[in-house]
Amino acid sequence: MTNKGMMIKRKLMGVSVTLLLAMTAPVEASIETGSDDCADLQVLSADEQTVCSRFHDMLGAVQRVDPDAALEFFQPDGFSAALSGRLYSEWDSWAQEYRQSMATIASFDRLDFPEVRVRTITPDTILLLNTYDEQVTLQDGSVHQLTGFGTQVWTRQLGEWRIVHISGQ
Repeated sequence: MTNKGMMIKRKLMGVSVTLLLAMTAPVEASIETGSDDCADLQVLSADEQTVCSRFHDMLGAVQRVDPDAALEFFQPDGFSAALSGRLYSEWDSWAQEYRQSMATIASFDRLDFPEVRVRTITPDTILLLNTYDEQVTLQDGSVHQLTGFGTQVWTRQLGEWRIVHISGQ
């Protein structure tokens, strides 16, 4: 991969883990039976169902390529991220980098979540783990295949579930 390709991939990783979901093409489902906790809501608690719903709502915001709407699903106070060897503990810098990364995206041609797991850690903390496989076309016309995994920590604050931490590779 070229240096430019590596730079793009590194920038996109912050988006990939939770939000590299901005696409103009519909999501192609390639989910195996039983591999997606969000596909079988009956086995989840009410709070886990809510997090799955919020996760999918966030994807909808990103589908519209609306980074500001997508960022509304995050909790800026106390936010942190560990993405592809980089640590973020400051919301404003990560959010700005996310907006810049989103501006480089022309379309998502494929986005699959082969596995999604949702687990309650405490009454106000839920962990969402996922794997992803995607193909993205950037504004310059280059096409990139990305695969990896991500972790989102959702916390309930003032009655609303928001992401307080993301990590992934």
